[in-house]
Amino acid sequence: MTRVIMAAIPFPGHVNPLRPIAAHLVAEGHDVTFVTGTNLRDAVLSTGAAFHPLQGQADYDGPEVYQSVPELTRVAPGVEQIAVYLTEVLAKPMREQHEAVQEVLAQQPDTPTIVLHEMYFNGLWPIQLGAPGIRPAEVIGLGVTVLPVYSADTPPFGLGLLPDASPAGRERNARLNAEVRAAYAPAQRLAEQLVRDCGGTGTLPSYFDAQVVVADRFLHLSIPSMEYPRSDLPASVRFVGVPWEADHQDVPLPDWWNEVLEAGQVVLVSQGTVSNADFSELVLPTIEALAGQDCLVVATTGGRPVSDLGVLPANVRAAEYIPYTRLLPHVDVFISNGGFGGMQMALSRGVPLVLAGETEEKKDSTAHAAWTGAAVNLATSRPSAAAVGRAVHAVLHDDSYRLAARRLQAEYAEYDALRSITDIVEAAAEPSVVAR
Repeated sequence: MTRVIMAAIPFPGHVNPLRPIAAHLVAEGHDVTFVTGTNLRDAVLSTGAAFHPLQGQADYDGPEVYQSVPELTRVAPGVEQIAVYLTEVLAKPMREQHEAVQEVLAQQPDTPTIVLHEMYFNGLWPIQLGAPGIRPAEVIGLGVTVLPVYSADTPPFGLGLLPDASPAGRERNARLNAEVRAAYAPAQRLAEQLVRDCGGTGTLPSYFDAQVVVADRFLHLSIPSMEYPRSDLPASVRFVGVPWEADHQDVPLPDWWNEVLEAGQVVLVSQGTVSNADFSELVLPTIEALAGQDCLVVATTGGRPVSDLGVLPANVRAAEYIPYTRLLPHVDVFISNGGFGGMQMALSRGVPLVLAGETEEKKDSTAHAAWTGAAVNLATSRPSAAAVGRAVHAVLHDDSYRLAARRLQAEYAEYDALRSITDIVEAAAEPSVVAR
């Protein structure tokens, strides 16, 4: 039996990709404790793992981040908004994250422990950079969005641009990398200070490099074809595919479920669980665009009341939540604001995408998906109904999108993420030492 700590910032989109890993490790007989916010306690306990809450600034409610950090709504999506995220949402909780992990380690200080943390949980940086405390046998980072690392071959994270490794492209990339590093400099200085405050003595790499390279190794929960090619990708990065959840056979389905099974074409639309405060961004334009069309439109509200959508046209059905594992096998097009997890679930089932998202990391995730050929990227958070309608028509009538999605589906099927991660965890267990 191996002792494992898992850690994630308290957003469903960051915890949910780790839940199947936790459940699988528990089923394999390992001792798993999951560190995250109290808002996700039940989601963690459902995996069979023990729950350890974050405290203080680290224990926020991810889906309410736009209310708790109003500055996020006052800046432009992209680099400017990401700079606020880095400072207010990711860097400031570092000390409490570090302390929470140390608390769990201290419960069994002499037991070799492996830590798996998603890439936006920065609380392992201090111990990895020389802070005093109990050092895990190994720290493994997990990629839950597109890779943010800087590269000579790609534009920097936050711009939503396509890769270009030509001489001119590399010149562009170098210029943009320098500009973006400058924009993120305040967050970088804060993160460096917090590492020092925790007792760290090592040099913190640039923020988005640090998310990948500070860990002993990095397992990207995706496939190579979803990432831009990089000749300088860190050697510690390994693609392991997506750890899929169970089929949720126990979750009740809506009373109109048979309409999904019988429909000729099904279009799914969702704004996810974070950027869903305003359905006029994407869900309502989709409903307007497809009202009365020869398809069934299914809208999921990410937990918000269905009544917020108003009166629905005859060919539209809505629910707060339907497991994607149950729904996506029947879907012909998925309209999304670009959440990485939902995108990957769709593509792994051969479902092409229409994407409209700019907040958080979505400029980049939508650009990556369009680059694969399996998606139309509307490159805005507020598409018109006409734009949505044209995009859906294109995806339904141009076979190239579905063929690209099916190529990705075949690549996803080549990976067994849960087996790979479990094998790595079991092999990595070595005696912990106390860092001096």
